[in-house]
Amino acid sequence: MSVFGMLMAWASVPLDQKHRKRIWYFGRISCYLFCGVTAAVFILLKYLDTWLLGHPILMYVARFFAWPGHIQAWFIWGDTLSGDNQVWYSFAVGLPFNALVGFGVGCLIAIFTSRWAKFKNPNGCPKCDYDLTGTPEHCPECGWEKDNHET
Repeated sequence: MSVFGMLMAWASVPLDQKHRKRIWYFGRISCYLFCGVTAAVFILLKYLDTWLLGHPILMYVARFFAWPGHIQAWFIWGDTLSGDNQVWYSFAVGLPFNALVGFGVGCLIAIFTSRWAKFKNPNGCPKCDYDLTGTPEHCPECGWEKDNHET
């Protein structure tokens, strides 16, 4: 999903430069958000594990963000994951994974919202896109008049 988001951000022919910048902005913001949540989960799992046992909802949220790193680290290092090393390896592998997923999610959200923002209103003012359903002859927002601009 994140590779798809990066490719769409780089090679989005129908989107202009403004929308590509918006895609990169949302991708970076969601990447930072996912990395921040992953770091917070690491702190919760590393230092507050006994406290989490009393709060099952927080424990499930923490495990949700930590499981991709833990599963990947288990495939890489096998049974060496035990005790203190388990959390460190899960964080080391899970942070880049969550960063890529976060970047991809942000890019996809920005792509879909950018495409939605580009849709033109068929009854809209050609100058400011104000809805002219009630007043098709002139625009009350920008002052555009139909008689002066039609050829």
